[in-house]
Amino acid sequence: MKTYRLTKTELKNGKFLYEVKDENNTTISKRTSTRGHYIACTIDGQFYFGRRDLIGKGMHGQLLNQAIVAKSYSVEQWEKDREAYRRELNKCIAIERSVQRQFNRDAEWLEKYIEDCKQSLERRFSIAEREEYIATKLRLGKDLYERMSNIAYLEA
Repeated sequence: MKTYRLTKTELKNGKFLYEVKDENNTTISKRTSTRGHYIACTIDGQFYFGRRDLIGKGMHGQLLNQAIVAKSYSVEQWEKDREAYRRELNKCIAIERSVQRQFNRDAEWLEKYIEDCKQSLERRFSIAEREEYIATKLRLGKDLYERMSNIAYLEA
């Protein structure tokens, strides 16, 4: 596994230049800031941390958790998501049926609504595109996990 380090250089204008460098001393990302207290950051420079206990908290923690879930996505999870979406659509259809009865709406309108719900399910969870969807989700999840879990620490 590659190692990364965070370097801090004070500039003439009172700002600080933070650079993430790899073991070959190649700069991965840069940031100029008036704050001089950062001790760590993600290697892509998206998140900077002033204390160690902030790593994995807030938005960084949310993205890290999403990445962990996405990088282990499977066909079974896709089917659970599809079933949950179908159940939600059925609830919406039941609500619209009660509204139709209550306000004497046109039956043709309800049939169109049901057809739109079926098409929405097929668009969002197309069985023909399932494998591509899962592969994409896995790839994006692994990429996000890589970016969120690699932390560069400030050199002493």
